Amino acid sequence: TIPGPPGGAKLAETGRGLWTGSPGEVYVWATRPRPTTDIPESWLYKTSDGGATWSSVLYLPDSGGRAVWGTGPSEIFAGAWRCPSGSAAACGTGRGPQIFRSTDGGASWVQQTLPTTSPPIDGDIAHFAGAPNDVYTTVTTWGDPNGRILRYNGTSWSVVFTDTRGDYPPSLVYISANEIYGTTCWGQWLWNGITWTYVPGFDFCDAGSNWGMRDAQGTLQLYNSGNNNFTNGVKVWKFTESSPGSKSGSWGSKFGYVFSDGSCGSAYGMWGSAGNDVWAIGNLYFGGTSCGAGPSNEGRIYRFNGTSWGRVTTPFDPLPLSVTAIAGTGPGDVWVANNARLLHLGSPFTPPALSLAPPTGVVGTVVTSTGSGFAVGETPIGVTFDGAAVVTTP
Repeated sequence: TIPGPPGGAKLAETGRGLWTGSPGEVYVWATRPRPTTDIPESWLYKTSDGGATWSSVLYLPDSGGRAVWGTGPSEIFAGAWRCPSGSAAACGTGRGPQIFRSTDGGASWVQQTLPTTSPPIDGDIAHFAGAPNDVYTTVTTWGDPNGRILRYNGTSWSVVFTDTRGDYPPSLVYISANEIYGTTCWGQWLWNGITWTYVPGFDFCDAGSNWGMRDAQGTLQLYNSGNNNFTNGVKVWKFTESSPGSKSGSWGSKFGYVFSDGSCGSAYGMWGSAGNDVWAIGNLYFGGTSCGAGPSNEGRIYRFNGTSWGRVTTPFDPLPLSVTAIAGTGPGDVWVANNARLLHLGSPFTPPALSLAPPTGVVGTVVTSTGSGFAVGETPIGVTFDGAAVVTTP
């Protein structure tokens, strides 16, 4: 059980607020509106024992937790959106993105000084990507779709790119210091180690949850997910490189996705450990007169096993809305944020059973596999993972 603030908090609600860098060690943001206000408050939680115990390592009384990510077990970056006067008052003086950095695994934090720009960086922050002394994030100006890319060199933050196309900041995938991809509403950005290059594309405005890597053979594995406008179902696209190592290629077309599910909903996150271990999460809506109004809404988890995409079923299906974030360290260690709880597919940890959270008084729960079964409260359920789905037995 994750102890903490009263009910109403959601875990990793922006999709980038969940991160794990090693088995058993996990960070997750919990955010809610402060009582009787529209001012956000947030807690960053950490576990070092696979969810057996949790502690709050950072509390922000007037900000919403946005992103968390690390270069390793010691250096952690936490991003938040400060809104001291509440959304109805346009957040007020002091609004905008905040970055906190820890060099001791979350034991202490230092707020980072961001560059002074005109117009000011007073909008939102998306996520982090990079490597030690080469960390990137994307930020915005309030009411301005032109985003900026910031870089941390180990000492300070600077603006390394400003988009003037009104295309919103790109969602970044860091492959190496000389290879960074960013998908935006109408195209793709590439950093080749020297300059940023823009390649026009089709309408990606409702797709921005991406993941990528180069596998052991040097093959680029690059994916993007979301929906194909108007919340028309889960969609996943894959980038095809023109030739190995060329860093050029195509996402295909607006309707050239490699996986689709449902006709009402969207994908909200991606993560992977290899070309044959790629995960996506999303939410679907059923039975309503309009998208999002159905009585049978549910979250879903998907996986590509190197041959085909398929739905990963769990003992807790149907998952309630919303499934918002996914992170992991390998095919046997995957975490999913599901509204006010975490689902974990992974190696055994102690204690052998974790309790479901009471309706109020906590943020959420961890449901984790322990040895041969998932443990929910005190009721073990036999589980096997065949590489594509969780299979339960009484």
